[in-house]
Amino acid sequence: MSYTNLMVIKMKTTKRVLYVLFILLILSVVWGRDCIDGVEVELWGECYDIEETTELDLSVSGLTGGIPPEIGNLTNLTDLSLSSNQLTGEVPEEICSLAGSYLSLYNNQLCPPYPGCLDLSDIGEQDTSECEDFECDDGFVELWNFCFDIETTTELHLSNSGLTGEVPPEICNLSGIVLSLSNNQLCPPYPECLSEYDIGEQDTTNCSSTSISELSLPIEYNLHQPFPNPFNPTTTISFTIPNSDMVSVKVYNINGQLVETMVDEYYNVGEYTINWNGNSQPSGVYLVRMESGEFVQTQKVILLK
Repeated sequence: MSYTNLMVIKMKTTKRVLYVLFILLILSVVWGRDCIDGVEVELWGECYDIEETTELDLSVSGLTGGIPPEIGNLTNLTDLSLSSNQLTGEVPEEICSLAGSYLSLYNNQLCPPYPGCLDLSDIGEQDTSECEDFECDDGFVELWNFCFDIETTTELHLSNSGLTGEVPPEICNLSGIVLSLSNNQLCPPYPECLSEYDIGEQDTTNCSSTSISELSLPIEYNLHQPFPNPFNPTTTISFTIPNSDMVSVKVYNINGQLVETMVDEYYNVGEYTINWNGNSQPSGVYLVRMESGEFVQTQKVILLK
């Protein structure tokens, strides 16, 4: 066989190999590939790197079915949005490993009860018309489609959550917790176990006149105990005023020296919350002093670093 013939045969063979490789490449794209165990997570037909995936925006992506529990393996996620899809079923408990992230699950068809590690701002509005009725297990109390453990729930921050209607009386089963319901549209009368600090300011525009007339919680001057206390490095300071007036809230050290002026301005009637960051201050005891009109009150806080 001549050299020329050999070269022709080699060229034809090379073309066949390249053609086969091209076909395999096309098939791999069409058929997809298996995710690498321990390295990648498969979600809705796509592979996501466990270590490198920090943000995942799949909103308005036409997603259907349930949320895969494997989503909890993406522990480096800081931002997850699955809003405005057609996701159904219950939210897997595995999502609790992402509870420190920004989560947006609203505008789906996800069914309660929702994991207690989430809050109403994570869940948002859901179409639950196709969901089955549910009951919380013994030892839990159902509030706004969540089941809260009576023994272990110590805080419940539901301010600015779009809550409407009356407050479920079952909330009294969570006695002794730190509770905040302010800035919603909750209607009176409120359960007797709640204080004015728990309720805060509510938009009662859409409440019936009867329920508003039954509102019996008086608003009075008060500088509430900051929380947490002791703290490091931030604590929340809340106060209420019954009259529109100038309000001054200042922080002093134990020697009476002014450390920081938190507010010194005009406020309308209501409850207000501010945060103090003591990161630039040494550990020790500090005094938070509020003045408004003739009202003066001081609360002691401890900064521990």
